[in-house]
Amino acid sequence: KDVPRNCTRGASLLRVFVEERLGWSAEQDDAIKKFDKGDVFGALVHLGMLAAQGSGTAALNAAHVLSRHAKSAGVVADDQTAANLAEPLLLRAARSGCCAEGWGELGLRRLAAGDVVAAAHALRRGSLLGNAESRFHLARLFETGVGVRRRNMSEAASLYRQAISSAGSEAETVPSRVALLWLQLRRALRLVA
Repeated sequence: KDVPRNCTRGASLLRVFVEERLGWSAEQDDAIKKFDKGDVFGALVHLGMLAAQGSGTAALNAAHVLSRHAKSAGVVADDQTAANLAEPLLLRAARSGCCAEGWGELGLRRLAAGDVVAAAHALRRGSLLGNAESRFHLARLFETGVGVRRRNMSEAASLYRQAISSAGSEAETVPSRVALLWLQLRRALRLVA
């Protein structure tokens, strides 16, 4: 209440905020060029700096590069080190709100580690943000009853349909279409409730 309003200062701060973030796109392009030229370390440095500034997309891309290319490029000694370094970047990307895919990746990692409850939680968050892959894998959990309160075929079918509708391409709909068809066939034959 006691703080006087200063629209000029507010507009100035907003302008700085926007200008800083507009530069992220060009910086990410530079990182991609480095990666395409085989400079995995240089790409990771660029992406890491952008992630530290708050870019969720850069954090997600850095996590992907670490997970898939850092060992072969000699940036890290082993896959476990790469995974350990990628995990906080995925979490940063997911929490940024702009990268639903980050929650999906975290969910799959937690599923692979055997932590099905944490996997379901991460996949649910990715699903709520519209990520088709999160929806597909969460549907599988509901279909099997793993990591969720109870097996729920109706919820699984609904999530498969949502995954189909939110997929980025026709090819990305195939796993959900097949799973939904298989679920409907088993229900029709009364093999599942």
